[in-house]
Amino acid sequence: MEVTGASDEGFEAICATKLRNGGIVLELRSGDAAVLVRSWKDDFARYFEGDVIIRDQEYTVLAERVPTRLLVDVPEAKAKIERDSWLQENSIASIKWFKPENKRKETQNAAHLLI
Repeated sequence: MEVTGASDEGFEAICATKLRNGGIVLELRSGDAAVLVRSWKDDFARYFEGDVIIRDQEYTVLAERVPTRLLVDVPEAKAKIERDSWLQENSIASIKWFKPENKRKETQNAAHLLI
């Protein structure tokens, strides 16, 4: 397959796995490589004569002993965590408490957070 107008500079794949459902999981070395693959979406669709869906893999991280005063329902909370953790903007898909707030003791001042 030839990808028109694309440069493979900076592209490095770690592995490709074919799934039983016909899908392919492509593990890439960097975020820049992922951006490059996304730019090839139309070329993939023409080559494979069908719909092409490119999805990011999400990972869940458990943050321990986070102050319970954090308001996880506020959109600015994700942005603050990203800035404080030196993450790229919009790199956090969701945040939620590990244990529902209504099941906490009133005196609890820290809890685990799923990011």
